[in-house]
Amino acid sequence: MFLGKKTEEEKIRLYATGFLLKLQNTFHLATAKHVVVDEKTGDFIDDGMLVLFNKKSGGMTALALDEQKKRFGFKWVFHENEDVDIAIIPFRLDPQSDDIETIHEALFLGRDRLFELYDVFFLSYQPGIDPVNRIVPIIRSGTISVIKVVSRCSWKLA
Repeated sequence: MFLGKKTEEEKIRLYATGFLLKLQNTFHLATAKHVVVDEKTGDFIDDGMLVLFNKKSGGMTALALDEQKKRFGFKWVFHENEDVDIAIIPFRLDPQSDDIETIHEALFLGRDRLFELYDVFFLSYQPGIDPVNRIVPIIRSGTISVIKVVSRCSWKLA
């Protein structure tokens, strides 16, 4: 999934990626916290944000995040540690027509099962690559170099 906003010329400017989780039978959009919150002021910067993804019938579509937040009362959820750069929000999709894949919650490892030198993958935004007809994921690989121990792990509603 790509995240972007319309420009004054009515073109969509892409600036971030996101991915889908299906937790407790509900779709959630995950992205970096700095994509939706100004790091200096703490103000939300997600007004006018569009979420772009593929349709099963072909091509792409865009859903307005503002509309989902207003219609369903969705709110961003952040980690209680302000330094953790992740944001998650429930997101309504139609699995019958939307061409989506989710990362199943069973694939996530807890902190007790992660170790240095494990191979990992992540999705990233590639500036300058604008999707023409379909969104194709950009997946990068990496290795866990250091695990920083956090006293406890929980989330807070924004």
